[in-house]
Amino acid sequence: MNSTIGNKEFKAMIKSHQCKQSFVRIIDTSDKVILNRFYQDTVNNKKYVCGWKIEDGELVRSVFEIDSGVWAYNWHKYTAAVVAVRNNLDETNRMIDECYDKSRNNPMEERKFWKVKAETLQFMLKDKRI
Repeated sequence: MNSTIGNKEFKAMIKSHQCKQSFVRIIDTSDKVILNRFYQDTVNNKKYVCGWKIEDGELVRSVFEIDSGVWAYNWHKYTAAVVAVRNNLDETNRMIDECYDKSRNNPMEERKFWKVKAETLQFMLKDKRI
């Protein structure tokens, strides 16, 4: 089940602590960067992904409810990414610095995107779940 949920409704769920972020997957290809933020509903155990990407200089967000299979697949990909980040510390630190540079030198909408990517990389280095 991949049903869309409104951004305002989803933000309200986060603000009320009904949804909590579990992990973030960075999907970095030659032509785009996507941050998929995975959330779990603390009331009814639903799972969501909030996708962030920059298109034409604007931050585009979309929220979908996902099933356990999609969650498990992405968790597996996240844990593999954590291992890769830890094994390439110099490259990871270079990417973190690059993200902070972009967060200072881009329009406001993009700043948060690059800051979240940098913070995600920093978190991956110390994620005790892996």
